[in-house]
Amino acid sequence: MGLRLSEFSDRELLHALRELLMQKDSDGVGIKASSFANSLGLKNVDAHHIGARMGWLRKYGVVDRVEGNRWTLTDFGARLLNAKLSATAVRTLGALEERSLWDAMRVMSMAYRNSGVEARNMVRREWLYGTHRNRLNAPRM
Repeated sequence: MGLRLSEFSDRELLHALRELLMQKDSDGVGIKASSFANSLGLKNVDAHHIGARMGWLRKYGVVDRVEGNRWTLTDFGARLLNAKLSATAVRTLGALEERSLWDAMRVMSMAYRNSGVEARNMVRREWLYGTHRNRLNAPRM
């Protein structure tokens, strides 16, 4: 396993970063790429892999590099992680019949077009992760 989007979602990576930033031994300034890589416990993932992925997430406005080689969440990144659908919305969307997905996507695409560029990038990446061929036959929620 590596840090490609098809293997490790942005959501998982950002949650892991937030957890590290919240640990009591963190100085709160940012997490070094090497420490982040070690905390993930993934084989063949090192500071270079973290730096490359964080570089993309920085371009998308959800993380920032501070004090050289340290990474932290931006305000937008923190807001994304704190955003939650209501239980009712999750149930409604999860219960959509196959024939309704097309119309639901029309409504979602209108909301997508009206969002900021950072949100659009992260929504697009979540779609790419969620619809990757390795997950298409995965068990449903």
